[in-house]
Amino acid sequence: MIVFNFDKNSPEPMYIQIFNKISKQIDFDNLTYGTKLPSQRELAKQLGISVNTIIHAYDMLKQHGYINSSDRSGHIVCKDSDNIKPISEVIWHTDHASVYNFSVNGVDLTMTSNFKKTLRYSMNLFIDRDFKFPYYTGDYELRKSICSMLYKTQSICCSPTQIIIGSSVELLLDSLIRVMGHDLTYAFENPVYYKIIDFIRLGTSKIEFVNVCENGILKESLSELEADVLFLMPFHQFPLGVTMSFAQKSDVIGWAKEGRYIIEFGYDMEFVHTNQSEPIFSISQGNNVIFMGDFKKSISPEINVAYLVLPVSIVKLWSKKYYYYHTFTSEIEQKFVAEVIKNGSYYQNIKRLSKLYLKKQQTLISCIREHRAGKMIRVLRCYSGTFVTIEALTDCSVETLMDVAAKAGIKFLNIAAFFKKTSEMLSKKLFILGFGGLEEKEIEEGIKLLLDSWMIAANL
Repeated sequence: MIVFNFDKNSPEPMYIQIFNKISKQIDFDNLTYGTKLPSQRELAKQLGISVNTIIHAYDMLKQHGYINSSDRSGHIVCKDSDNIKPISEVIWHTDHASVYNFSVNGVDLTMTSNFKKTLRYSMNLFIDRDFKFPYYTGDYELRKSICSMLYKTQSICCSPTQIIIGSSVELLLDSLIRVMGHDLTYAFENPVYYKIIDFIRLGTSKIEFVNVCENGILKESLSELEADVLFLMPFHQFPLGVTMSFAQKSDVIGWAKEGRYIIEFGYDMEFVHTNQSEPIFSISQGNNVIFMGDFKKSISPEINVAYLVLPVSIVKLWSKKYYYYHTFTSEIEQKFVAEVIKNGSYYQNIKRLSKLYLKKQQTLISCIREHRAGKMIRVLRCYSGTFVTIEALTDCSVETLMDVAAKAGIKFLNIAAFFKKTSEMLSKKLFILGFGGLEEKEIEEGIKLLLDSWMIAANL
């Protein structure tokens, strides 16, 4: 019989202790492949604790690839070490194990059969030719495919010469700022998308932030904004999850008429679940709007292909000031993206993902509303994307709500992490729950665990 010793007086939850002890034994080969663990009932009796605690710990071990289970064999240590996540990945900044990670970066990672065929085809195209100098602004066939995709999905009319390919939206935006000029002032919505702003701050100091409410940017805020360029995420604003209305888009177009520019980032544009107005680029006819996007969520996080769609005036400026620009994107990736768009598998994948994410979103919202604590939760309007923003209607502090959730093993984000200046427009008890990388069962279990912990904290 395998014996485990645990400290019942430790402030660390027992199921976390069990997970950490057993996973370390497996990491250091003290428990080898094929070793049978004590049954849940046996270990519970041995430790003098509830069976539910053992079930929770074993479920974590299965989730992180340490053990498998079956009705006949019980719980067996896995052989495949490639599926095991190191302890350093399981433990996060609170020093509590993350059982359910509602990450906003979570996406479906399925490699469809059509994608596999297209990848092999693209690699053969690359192999069966001589080396050559690349197109500095991106493969022409890819730029043609992106034009076709944007027209088909977003009614954006543009030519391949207006498109610049890069390895990420951050690097493209940095290049764009260098071309347009460091003397310009760039404005971002507050709360702000941290991945963009932290990178852009390295390249320019002339940055302003415009406070937005939970319905998005206000016309009154625009009238007070003294900036040359405004960065927006109209499809699914991060971190609020707001989709801009036609009236709001008209307001920002009006703001930009006097020699100003708008940068429109198509974040989550593939997953808008309701009818939406056209992109700002299309409404304004592209005169002073720059559109940007990538394929991180629509194809794969590993695809390092992003793009800018420039107005003709900026194309001329780019050619003049940055003639030797290079995409730094592999030609195989460019060929692959061009081919999946041309053969239609890109659109098939979008359709598949849209159904999948909508179902997960509905599951998450239903779990909140059906829970006993559902009345203390308000879900902000959610028409798109892979995350939901909620407000906790309780007297508990943000710190308390985050702490009890972390101790329960729930990882998610609070709105406070995205403020770059003080704002009274939004509640500080807004939380962002990503669901893209979770299964429906995990969403159900995670939301129940989260709301159970909040109920206890609120003495409900």
